[in-house]
Amino acid sequence: MGVTKGEGGRAPHLEEGTAGHCSAAVRLEVLGRTTLFRTLDPDALRRVNDGCRAVPAEPGETILREGEPAERLFVVATGAVKLVRHGADGKAVLLDVIVPGEWFGSLGALGDDAYRHDAVVLRPGCLLLLSAEAFRDLLREVPGVAEAALDVTAQRLREAQGAVRSLATLPVEGRLAATLLQLASKVGREGPDGVRLEVAPTQVDLAAMTGTSFESVSRVFARWRARGLIATTPEGPLLRDLAGLAALAGEGDLGQRGDPG
Repeated sequence: MGVTKGEGGRAPHLEEGTAGHCSAAVRLEVLGRTTLFRTLDPDALRRVNDGCRAVPAEPGETILREGEPAERLFVVATGAVKLVRHGADGKAVLLDVIVPGEWFGSLGALGDDAYRHDAVVLRPGCLLLLSAEAFRDLLREVPGVAEAALDVTAQRLREAQGAVRSLATLPVEGRLAATLLQLASKVGREGPDGVRLEVAPTQVDLAAMTGTSFESVSRVFARWRARGLIATTPEGPLLRDLAGLAALAGEGDLGQRGDPG
């Protein structure tokens, strides 16, 4: 799995921006890449764009909170947003990083009564806000939006079922490798020693993201360091062998001898 570099080695999907840089061309391009709208024709996409409101996003700003009514949907046009959930001890655990062309939040029309996590801005940029009322208008007026919404709802169910199967069948090495590679594809930055994640998950984060324990993650990381797959640094894990991690994520052959998770 490669990691695309922009100027100065930064992944282009993390380039900073503001609402002022959220041009019509950028908006249409990112809307056309989202799972909700990528099947729409250009005229329908323009109608979706008309229903969106561009809002600036500043680092550290909380866009939505877990448990609030699901009344807004956001598409990231520029910048990046992290999804977090708070544990019983109040500490925030990273769930995912949302980059341009991806969406977060939810609506009742997509099967959610409340948000499932907090969304916090990582990189300044522009978000496209679609309210519940605007989405209902699109469902009525734009052919294909209702079908796309049904498809997304079904996809989320399949993903949930797949996650359950993964937790039940894949060893912890496979789950960890797949998670790190997914993050690398979004926020990875190539350097002379490997790929560094610009949004570095802690081992506690990775344990929560993969359904395992901190102790299991620590043991796996120790084995991976010995094999040269990763290095651990104060800035987070440095991925030194993407091919080796991809083999674990795809097959989990070596993981069968490790922790079950």
